[in-house]
Amino acid sequence: MADSLNKNINESKLKINFDLISHDKGQNIKKEDAISIIRAMGQNPSQNDSQQALSKAGLSAKKYLNFVEFKLYADFIWNDEDEESLESMLYSAFKQLDENQSGSIDSSELRKIMLNYGEPLSFQECNDLMMLADINHDGKISYLEFIRLFTQTLDD
Repeated sequence: MADSLNKNINESKLKINFDLISHDKGQNIKKEDAISIIRAMGQNPSQNDSQQALSKAGLSAKKYLNFVEFKLYADFIWNDEDEESLESMLYSAFKQLDENQSGSIDSSELRKIMLNYGEPLSFQECNDLMMLADINHDGKISYLEFIRLFTQTLDD
């Protein structure tokens, strides 16, 4: 199983994404956040696929996953995909939006990009986007919230 993980994904990228989602300095993630990391890395498993992978890995009863357990889960999910993955695109976009490299996107960073680049959004549309993305209503978009914004329709 470890061989297929090493063949299909870069463990350091997996760890970077794990650490970005972890709320305890890279020690653990909530079990339900595992699917968001996998989606950010270019895979599109359904909730059912995720539950099956957790079950196969013997992790269904756990509330939190450490990195080793998460790698095991990822191995059950992963399949070969194009190198320029969704993960790469989302990570690059997040880093560009997070101008001050704080690990989150605040409303001023979001507005600056949305009002000045591409097809500009109105001030109200920027506020609406912020409200949609800011799940915990702390005035910032975390990496996890950013991932969910772009992958939430996969289970709808």
